[in-house]
Amino acid sequence: MTFTTLRGREAFARVLGKGQARRSNGMVVHWTANNLTSNRYAVAAKTTAGKSVVRNRLRRWARELLKRWQALIAPGFDVVVIARTREAATGYQHFAHHLWRALGKAELISEDNPEPCV
Repeated sequence: MTFTTLRGREAFARVLGKGQARRSNGMVVHWTANNLTSNRYAVAAKTTAGKSVVRNRLRRWARELLKRWQALIAPGFDVVVIARTREAATGYQHFAHHLWRALGKAELISEDNPEPCV
């Protein structure tokens, strides 16, 4: 399974404008159905999350975790992950835990799946 990114301003705006959202401690997951058999992902970090070095780290972490968990995430969605606050940057384990919780709240990951060790 390949990791596909969501491309274009219009697609990003469509997910943010018409999709649903769930939060977990500085992380926000927006999603909407895409009528495909796979997911497309976009990752962003707001300036409130920190300076550019921190924001780039958060984006790398999110992409890596989404790649690892891709088989566990329900197919057929456009997913946008946004790191909003400095709390998201407190550590990799903390970040992974809250990204997992946000995906779970969004019902993109089954409640039957325990949180994987990262």
